[in-house]
Amino acid sequence: MEYHTNLIQSMDLVRNDNIVSNGTLGLLFMEFINEFKTTHKSYHNQLHSNLAQGIYSITVQLDHINSYNQNLFNSLTNNPEGTIEIFEAEICKVFGIRNFQVLLTSSSTPIKIRELSSRKSNRIAKVQGIVVSTSSIITKPKEIFLTCRTCLLSKVVKDAIPRSCDTLGCPIDPYIVIPEKSRVVDVQYVKIQESFEDIPTGETPRHFSICLEGSLINKISPGNQIKATGIYSIRNTNEKSFSYLKALSVENSKTKLKVSFTEEEEVSFKEMARDNIYENIARSIAPDIFGHEDIKKALGCMLFGGTRRVREDGITLRGDLNILLLGDPGIAKSQMLKFIEVVSPISVYTSGKGSSAAGLTASIIKDRNNDFYLEGGALVLADNGVCCIDEFDKMNENDRVAIHEAMEQQTISIAKAGITTVLNTRTSILAAANPVFGRYDDYKTPAENIEFGSTILSRFDCIFIIKDKSGPNDKVMAEHVLSLHSNRRIDEAKGVIPIDKLRNYIQYAKSKVFPTLSEAAAAKLNKFYVGIRQEVNSFENPSNKKNSIPITVRQLEAIIRLSESLAKMELSAIVTTAHVDEAIRIFQVSTMNAVSQGHTIEGMVRPSFYQAVEAAIEKIKEIMPIGSSKAYAELSAALKVSDSVLNKAVDTMIKQNKFISKDYGRAFVRLP
Repeated sequence: MEYHTNLIQSMDLVRNDNIVSNGTLGLLFMEFINEFKTTHKSYHNQLHSNLAQGIYSITVQLDHINSYNQNLFNSLTNNPEGTIEIFEAEICKVFGIRNFQVLLTSSSTPIKIRELSSRKSNRIAKVQGIVVSTSSIITKPKEIFLTCRTCLLSKVVKDAIPRSCDTLGCPIDPYIVIPEKSRVVDVQYVKIQESFEDIPTGETPRHFSICLEGSLINKISPGNQIKATGIYSIRNTNEKSFSYLKALSVENSKTKLKVSFTEEEEVSFKEMARDNIYENIARSIAPDIFGHEDIKKALGCMLFGGTRRVREDGITLRGDLNILLLGDPGIAKSQMLKFIEVVSPISVYTSGKGSSAAGLTASIIKDRNNDFYLEGGALVLADNGVCCIDEFDKMNENDRVAIHEAMEQQTISIAKAGITTVLNTRTSILAAANPVFGRYDDYKTPAENIEFGSTILSRFDCIFIIKDKSGPNDKVMAEHVLSLHSNRRIDEAKGVIPIDKLRNYIQYAKSKVFPTLSEAAAAKLNKFYVGIRQEVNSFENPSNKKNSIPITVRQLEAIIRLSESLAKMELSAIVTTAHVDEAIRIFQVSTMNAVSQGHTIEGMVRPSFYQAVEAAIEKIKEIMPIGSSKAYAELSAALKVSDSVLNKAVDTMIKQNKFISKDYGRAFVRLP
């Protein structure tokens, strides 16, 4: 005996609703498809257009069914799964096809994941969240065609395969499955995490599973923010039971603009842009923190970002800015990160001490069926937003190297456990770090103070070295801190923008304005880049002792992104020379200032370093006659310079054919 839910008739004795048969429901649905029209939509035309294109699905809005026929809506509300199967069977019968999928969307407000309860069981619900993992595709049978191997009796079942035949005398387990006559569907399981704004303070985020079928599979990836309408169901296994949502439709908010602004809001935003918006935004970023004006201006540029460009050959030019705050404790680095997390429309905050490479990028997880699937990390979840990484210096060096690709190419390439894919990490990275000894030691070299490699530093557009030194502003800072602890209000009459309004302004500017360089701005950038490259203190021209720092194309692109973000901040589609001037100033007070203090950044050098290398070469020529040899340790003891200076001097002499390396670099012979 088989159990078929669609063959059972029921009647509500409390509400005394009219009983509608399955055949009547199918006819009512076809009438709705053929007759319902709005100014923008005709389901009849949409259905025939989809079938002509080979698309065996149609998306129907639940509100339209409610306004057309109350019986149809009541059937969907009381028994959504069975009613949808009736709709699909009716369309298959009318058009003579085997598989068809009816998708339902709802304009209702999504329910928070932590508010789902048993009252929603077998009812249509709508949830929203961030996709953290997607499973591989599974083939699931909908109808199984069976044939008895003894009497050749055939039948179709929708649940379990019976162990006995309807004909007497057949042995136990007589049925064999005929795959070509069975009806199957592709299934994919997705795990979502509740949105960050829905997580109460101090609680861990909740997760929820969604089952996608048919045309809904492979439409979303980790990091996407989605709204899913489906049937809240409970699944029982041998070990436990768990709830999931059988999706009827999925809205991917990353593929279309989800933010809509009223005309009044747009007018107010344009008025804000005309009223010294750059200075006002700088004052509005962490107003409780005293000073650090240039850092706040750079953080404002990071919130808006530059223009992301994708060329025809697939090469992507990133528009997001990466900023590193490097300095003494107690200068409010973490507070700035926390404020950026609050004000950014999409943001993730993490600490380097508790973050691994897999936690930041992506991890491979084995599910209950021993299948491997991807689970996105913090950078994937912060796609199109900001990822704040505190205690960046506490991260393991191997874990820090894993985010090189995410910072520059803005992708994460995965090739593990048979999974080869690329995830998007179109996010800005704001990192904060302390020196090795806790505080910056002026009596030690920069390399001894900072243990970062030059490759990771070169991927930051702005690097701020912040030292806690005494000065004339100590009294003003003390009064500022005391006023905060005495619950006095910060003066908001100085152009400070409220957080909600600033967040909406950022979202409006990022979605509406995409600045490009004007000819004058491009010419100014070209002149700056060429001019500063020509002033390099090089070995070919040792007489050139100008105190200048060369830059590479990577730093030129950083200045371009800063210029575009300044234009976007003013809702301007054109980058002017004034924007370029301010971008160059911010770059000079941050990254170029860090290099001048002695920090080695890939591709960027400082004159003092080259001067030390030149002096080391002259000293080597004095202590080593032509034809003599010395060990590396002897050279280091005689010159008394840092390893980086000695290595550069030796490499230079080898390239000039003045040195020969022996014993794997442990000894050298001088040539004429």
